[in-house]
Amino acid sequence: MGSTVVLYTWMVRGHLHPMTQLANHLAGHGVPVTVVVADVPSTGENVE
Repeated sequence: MGSTVVLYTWMVRGHLHPMTQLANHLAGHGVPVTVVVADVPSTGENVE
């Protein structure tokens, strides 16, 4: 059985795009990759 790299990130500014770039780079080298994206619950406040 082969191994798969699991990349876990939050759906917040500055996290998703770099993680997908890393996943594409690894996949381009033949590494099986799964990206898991956690949804951050809203607190009703605008936090930047």
